Amino acid sequence: MTPSLEAVQGNNYRPLARPLFIYVNAVSAQNNPLMNEFIDFYLRKAPNVVSSVGYIPFEEDDYAKLYRNYHKTKVGTVFSGESELTMTIDEVLTKFTEY
Repeated sequence: MTPSLEAVQGNNYRPLARPLFIYVNAVSAQNNPLMNEFIDFYLRKAPNVVSSVGYIPFEEDDYAKLYRNYHKTKVGTVFSGESELTMTIDEVLTKFTEY
């Protein structure tokens, strides 16, 4: 499988492709308005910045799911301490929204 946008987004290219997430302390997010401003800024700007440095951004809908999860103060992980390399980004975010 050759690396391409479609191969990475479809989770078909796996040798060097994995999602990169940021993790935010829930207490800090609730108590620090600047944290919320930063996360909002990050989620708005990430697609362009990610592309400009050669990474593949999430789909627009995925950023919307991340935004909703953050503002619902979702905590935890979908990975349960294990790497789930067979899941697409959409599957990871959907599983997270059901967490």
